[in-house]
Amino acid sequence: MLGKFCAVIVVVGMASAGSALADWEYARWGMTESEVIAASRGLAKPNPTVYDDSTDDGSSRGLLFAPYTAGKFSFRAVFKFDRSDRLRRVNLRLEGGQCDALQAELVGRYGGSARPGFMMRWRDTASRNYVAFIQLADDYCAVEYWELD
Repeated sequence: MLGKFCAVIVVVGMASAGSALADWEYARWGMTESEVIAASRGLAKPNPTVYDDSTDDGSSRGLLFAPYTAGKFSFRAVFKFDRSDRLRRVNLRLEGGQCDALQAELVGRYGGSARPGFMMRWRDTASRNYVAFIQLADDYCAVEYWELD
């Protein structure tokens, strides 16, 4: 139950850490599943735990996943597709329980002040993405990217 609740909140507005220049790393907004798999050079795989926590834009179907590392942080990247099977979001769930350090990195990069258990959201105009962070427990946090409107 907590896992489903966490997924719903994460979908509402989270974003990713890492160094995106536009879109997200090797993935481009609007790609199909097969295009993401090809762009990842096979790292992205079908997600065995697909969940559909539909948001207004339907971009919460986590159909693919891949490991991802940014600096000292390791993540499980989940690629979320809309109802037209086009990539709309990338969710990075932190592995290893360094949520406070991840939040500090994001605050240092995008501004604001750290608030434990609080969702934060930024507009990264340089990368043309929204970036969001949420921490639901000491060892559960995630960041999510999606395209600026």
